[in-house]
Amino acid sequence: MDLREFNTGFSSEGSRDVPDAGGVRMGGRSVVPLRAAGDVTLAERARQVLDARLKCSGFFPRGVFRDSAWDMMLELFIASQSRQSLCVKDLMAVANETATGAVRRINSLEDAKLVSRRSDTDDHRRVCVELTEAGRAAMETFLRNLYPV
Repeated sequence: MDLREFNTGFSSEGSRDVPDAGGVRMGGRSVVPLRAAGDVTLAERARQVLDARLKCSGFFPRGVFRDSAWDMMLELFIASQSRQSLCVKDLMAVANETATGAVRRINSLEDAKLVSRRSDTDDHRRVCVELTEAGRAAMETFLRNLYPV
């Protein structure tokens, strides 16, 4: 299947901007997005996987195919590709988890060395979560091999 034909039927309203083929401007310099096969950015591919997971939840009972840590990893990857930060509260919302459940998932991801936490430089009460190099590499490898061309 060509990923350009993969459509989950979800609206893109309210979603983060995905860089186009020419890249985006960040701080006066051009940032070229990572590309997967077929001229699809890895962030677009991650968004497609996340949208498919959300669509799946509309057809099956709540919690049957739940893996909030995976949803967090997808969102963190999408955010990292557009140079955005996510805090613990953002990940709670993404994963539809309680504070305790979200922190438990983040702890597991941190123990696996896939994510790290840091204080928000703008608001020291907030804690940001980001992919480690190992987490980013694992996501890139997975997304490149998800739909081999």
